[in-house]
Order: sequence, then C-alpha cells, then structure tokens
Amino acid sequence: MKNLVVDGGVSRSYLSGVYTYQGNFNNKPYWLGPGSFNSFVISFSKFQSRWQLEEWQFDTMFMGKFDIVNSTSTDAYPTSGWNEIKVAKEGPALQFSSEQFNESRSNDGSLNERITISFNKLDGYAFAGATGADLIASNAIGIDRIPSGLTAQAMLLSDSTIELYFTGNE
Repeated sequence: MKNLVVDGGVSRSYLSGVYTYQGNFNNKPYWLGPGSFNSFVISFSKFQSRWQLEEWQFDTMFMGKFDIVNSTSTDAYPTSGWNEIKVAKEGPALQFSSEQFNESRSNDGSLNERITISFNKLDGYAFAGATGADLIASNAIGIDRIPSGLTAQAMLLSDSTIELYFTGNE
C-alpha cells in the first residue's frame, strides 16, 4: 500500500501532508496523518459505511472528533469523493496553479495569465531539459488546438517547475 497525500487547501491547511499507511482497521487500510500527537487519520467507518478523516489522539488510541467524510465506500485508496479536501496516492504528481486561462480584460483575444505546473519529484522523476528552454518550441511537449494568432510557450523554470502561457491574440 502507498501513502496518501492530503491537500486541505487554505481553510484546512492543518490537514495537509503525507498520511502514512498503518495497516488495516475494520478490514480496510488506514493512514495516519503528519505529527505524532493529536494527529488525523483516514479510515473506513463500518458503522457509517464510508471513509472519513478525523482527529486521532496517539496517547489514548482514540479516534474521535468527526471531521470530513467521503461519499465512496469500496475504494481501497479513497482518493475521490472528498468534498473539502484533495487526496492522492503518494508518488509522482503534477499540480497546476490554475485549471483554466481567461481572456484579458481588454477583450482582444489575448491571454495574460501564466499557469505554473509543479512536479513533486517523487520516486526520482523530474522535468528534463535546460532551465529557460521552451519545451513546446523544442518539441519536448505538445499542445493541440490552439486558436490561430496565439502561440503557446512552456518555459522550464527548474526540474520541478514549468510555466505555461500564451503570446499573441486570437
């Protein structure tokens, strides 16, 4: 079993971190959150037939204060179904600073935003290439269906960060 990575976002940042696989509880795997005292645990509640993330006190082995629930009941890795947090398997993963580009306020068909793509570099993987290189121009990556007048660029900032943006206007 792999560990889980929790992103609690801004409002629940105290939940964020790597949750370590501990074994089985209620015939399902469970994961203990970062910290050793009064931490959090992801486990399956057989009484409510759902996954939940709740407070866990190491000194008493007490799972208590109900916190966040998951709508799924059968997945061995509860990575979907969470309403207030994001949960993923620990391993190589990409994170995007935004999920979309918006047209500039001048309404001229240009996109002024830049999206940062970060790679967690787990398991020894990393972005390859020379820092400052445009990965699209060098055909290292490709983007399809770009409106005419716009040019995509993906600049390699480091072995863990790419900045994606568009120049020109539609």
